[in-house]
Amino acid sequence: MLPADTDVSTLSLLCVTDYCLTVRGTVGIEAARLGIPVLNADRGRYDQRGFTMDPRTVAEYLEIIGRLETVPPLSAEQQELADRFAYGYLLLRPLHLTSVSFRFTPGPAGEEKRKIEATARIELENPEDWAGAPDIRAFADWVTTGRQQDFLAPSPPTPTSARG
Repeated sequence: MLPADTDVSTLSLLCVTDYCLTVRGTVGIEAARLGIPVLNADRGRYDQRGFTMDPRTVAEYLEIIGRLETVPPLSAEQQELADRFAYGYLLLRPLHLTSVSFRFTPGPAGEEKRKIEATARIELENPEDWAGAPDIRAFADWVTTGRQQDFLAPSPPTPTSARG
């Protein structure tokens, strides 16, 4: 188990991982993209999507744990489902702001709990700027129309690699 503030990269662990057991962390998405079988211990954003094992009961969870070594790596189709989900969840879903910028500065190293200072800068100066800002307009349109469950960026960033 790794605490949330660890300096250990999950990728370094996934390179030597045969199976991923998670409650609903993003490590399950990362593992599935690499073909590693993922066993979810709870419901979350990516269960029941075709690339994870999602037991419905404690008994079913324990049964899968008991035969985990027999579970094969994910198929190419399952990995593609994980890729598609990751793209939507990690790249399209976040709101990319240009009207407001944030800067995060970590506190001094060695402190028991690092303090992170955050500052925000609003780039817009008047109501006309707010009304015409593409990021604000896209978010406002999503909020007012309510046609999609999640906000999806109108112009997603270009992925650097389909498989990391």
